[in-house]
Amino acid sequence: IATNNVPNFYNINVNELRVWLIDKDSTLSLENLNTLNKVVTFQIKFDGEMDFPIPLGSSNNRYESLKIFGSFKVVDKSGYELPDSCLYYYQFKESPNFNINGKLPFKKYPKNLTTLSIYASGLTIFPTDLPNTIEALDIKNNFLSNNGELPDLSMYPLLNYLYLYNTGFSGSIPESYCSLLCSFPFNNLTGTWPQCKVCYESDFFTSFDNNPLLQKGVCDTGSLVPSLKIVGISGNKYLFLTGNNLGLSGPHIQKYNLYFSVGVKQSEYNLLWSPSYGEIPETIVVTIGPRDFKLATIDLTPIFINISGSGNEYNITGSNFSYNKADFKVMFENIEGTIKYIDFNTITVQFDNPEDLPNGDAIPAKIINIKSNLSVDFNVKINIFKHCTSDCGASSGKGSCDSKVGKCICIQKWTGDTCSTPNHCPKDCSLNGILNGDCNKSTGQCKCYSGWGGFDCNSKTTTENPSTTGNCGASSGKGSCDSKVGKCICIQKWTGDTCSTPNQFLTSASSTSTKGGVVNLYGWFGTPNVGLKIYIDGAECKPIHTISETFVNCTIGAGSGTKSIKIVQNNKEWIGNNMFHYNEDNYSCPKDCSLNGILNGDCNKSTGQCKCYSGWGGFDCNSKTTTENPSTTGSTTTTPSPTNPPEIEIPKSNTTVNESTGSTVITNQQTLYEISIISLVELDVLDNVVLTYNLTNKWVIDNNITNNNIHIFKQNITDICNITYTVEDIKEQRDYEFAGLQLTLDKDSIKITVSIHNYPFTGSLNKLQLRIESSVDDINENINNQCNNKETSIDSELLNSNQLLNYITISKNQKVLNGRFINRVLSDNRQSFITTSLISNTTIPTQTNSTQNNKNKQSFIIGINLPYFTESLTIDPDFSVLVSPSFKKCSNSGRASWVLPVAIVVPCVAVVTILIVGAIVYNKNRTSVLIIKKKFSFKKNHNLYMPNGDENELKKF
Repeated sequence: IATNNVPNFYNINVNELRVWLIDKDSTLSLENLNTLNKVVTFQIKFDGEMDFPIPLGSSNNRYESLKIFGSFKVVDKSGYELPDSCLYYYQFKESPNFNINGKLPFKKYPKNLTTLSIYASGLTIFPTDLPNTIEALDIKNNFLSNNGELPDLSMYPLLNYLYLYNTGFSGSIPESYCSLLCSFPFNNLTGTWPQCKVCYESDFFTSFDNNPLLQKGVCDTGSLVPSLKIVGISGNKYLFLTGNNLGLSGPHIQKYNLYFSVGVKQSEYNLLWSPSYGEIPETIVVTIGPRDFKLATIDLTPIFINISGSGNEYNITGSNFSYNKADFKVMFENIEGTIKYIDFNTITVQFDNPEDLPNGDAIPAKIINIKSNLSVDFNVKINIFKHCTSDCGASSGKGSCDSKVGKCICIQKWTGDTCSTPNHCPKDCSLNGILNGDCNKSTGQCKCYSGWGGFDCNSKTTTENPSTTGNCGASSGKGSCDSKVGKCICIQKWTGDTCSTPNQFLTSASSTSTKGGVVNLYGWFGTPNVGLKIYIDGAECKPIHTISETFVNCTIGAGSGTKSIKIVQNNKEWIGNNMFHYNEDNYSCPKDCSLNGILNGDCNKSTGQCKCYSGWGGFDCNSKTTTENPSTTGSTTTTPSPTNPPEIEIPKSNTTVNESTGSTVITNQQTLYEISIISLVELDVLDNVVLTYNLTNKWVIDNNITNNNIHIFKQNITDICNITYTVEDIKEQRDYEFAGLQLTLDKDSIKITVSIHNYPFTGSLNKLQLRIESSVDDINENINNQCNNKETSIDSELLNSNQLLNYITISKNQKVLNGRFINRVLSDNRQSFITTSLISNTTIPTQTNSTQNNKNKQSFIIGINLPYFTESLTIDPDFSVLVSPSFKKCSNSGRASWVLPVAIVVPCVAVVTILIVGAIVYNKNRTSVLIIKKKFSFKKNHNLYMPNGDENELKKF
């Protein structure tokens, strides 16, 4: 109704009434706002500003929902009342003067109020006096900064939804908000998302946008702690799911298409088990948010499979574990460790005082389920290395740590507990063997004789006064003076004429979403930081929030893809190529996990991984796998296949590791693949080669590893730099985490881990490139598989710097080697983004012992581009050999062994027999034959039939 005056609505039964009051100054008609006794939903709209009509709050009104589209102001400073009726929804829009001292101007609310929306009402104080029936609270454009951090909500036990838009709140998001579906855009929140939010990121897609100092963080899978048990109630069986951080909506069991009911959000859920589902299995896979959890329904005895690790931390693989650290304990002999991580198949245990552990090859150990007291015994090899309190100056060549005793061993010229005290003076205070000063070994400083100066007494002075160490930052270890040219020689972190300007560089950079946010930069910035500016792909990252010698963070705007970072300070530039990455909300999966338009798996868009159906495998679900061991690339569970799995028997791959060369060989029928780490290359800022370290055939095997599936190689490329290279043959499919990514390793795949320690870069602008070669060849095997012979092809189209995961394949004889390269590394123990490049693709002639003298062995070399770092860097690619979908079963080889000889011998014998018999007949009937031949020639020339007699003669012949 559009009207100048509000009519009387008494006893008018209407579900929804909308009034557009054109003459808001018609105060007499406003008395009719107390006649809404049979209106369910009432909405009033007007232009401008007016006094709040007191009749609207009359007890005569029985409306359930009230919406205001207009601006009210406060006249009665004592406050207003709303009818104590069935009112459950109240929406109040844009009345900047409708408050009393920053509070809502109501002294009485409906007792059944469940939903309240307040837009731009000039509030500065969060409302804490609403009825405890409130379930949803929507506050927008009210600056509540007087409250500082987000408010305590314990007075609203039924609150489910909280929307605070542009309200000025700061601080972190409390854990008490985990049970709420909440959204806080355009505020000043800091810290990181709580685990209860980031682990269910899709539920809060844009909920925390435009909080510049709030970072998303990474879901720690250990924060999800589910537990399952069977409870009988009144003859029925229920599954009770309890734990921490279990989400807001009910988890479900995909296999049975069953959903749990919510008991207490995040912690309690239940499900009635119908007898039609059959007996409750011992283990069930439950999907909680985006993840699958294998849970035991009864107490099961733990199963031990393998243990790895050393020192104070060990990783145990097996089954029948839990997700709750408190449910289990691990004992090495009689010493209990601290469980740092646990899931159904994995336990990570640490020992606070590893020196207390006994050394030995078979130390008794035990995993105990505390609740059931069920346990499993096993043995562990312990060889404790005692750590020194510092690196003993190893990075600068001053000493090294003796891990047997935990003390530093210093070289001759250094001393002290950390090898940091000089036991010498620069150049022994001499020049060409002639002393120009005395050495104070307690300080490492020269006291120069008259006429000589400089820190090493190698420079002549114009005065007769002796000089000591002097300049170039020598006293603070920044550099030294080269007396031959009279210039300062600075260490890598410093530059300038006096070695006083920091030579900045980065070792790692955090990522943000495509909407932008705070970027954490780790490396070296030093001091001073004059004119510090940071650019990401040309856009300035500002404001800069924190600056220290090794850390800076700033806020970058929206973008996408992989970008370079430029740091400018003290009139110096440093550029890190492809070091920053915008995390996409959705990543594409290779080939959409389909083949010829038919889905063979589901796409996990948060990482770009395929989750393959039974019978299919590979990064794109385009390869065949054995049906009894289905392959997935996204979870430890297998999704039932809507397509028919391969019916033919799929040949399995065999893996061997050459302990002499460090190469890994995977064979499948007549096809052989070899994977080798061949070199480490240092490149300058223009990608020119500075140094190349050949790593081939120089690996030294660690013979102390008892696990036959793990091979560890090491080699030193300088006195201080070493590389550790680990090859693990994955016998069972498992999930794992690397650099913040949740990944899956397929059964029979190969996991390679390479760690580089203390690499001595020749310049802070330089970077490294680790080169890995993969090759394919034929082997002389007596295998009936010729029908699958196919030339080699290499596919590198999925090397994409904008994706989290990169892939390359090399195919031959319907076998496919899949190489997966993660575009993340751990640089100085922090996540950092990298890229992968195809260096070469070559064909190499090889000699064989077969009758075919030459064959072609084809290979490709991948370059993994690594950033500058100071301490360590770790990468983690993996490989697997699977079978092409075009693979077919060749015909039986038994028949082929005799068909060819018989096919050749029988016709030859027949021809020889005919020739011999023909010769005999010809000699006996030579005259008749000549006559017949002549007549036959006549017939041929004249196209006439031969007489019958002549035909009979010919038949005789």
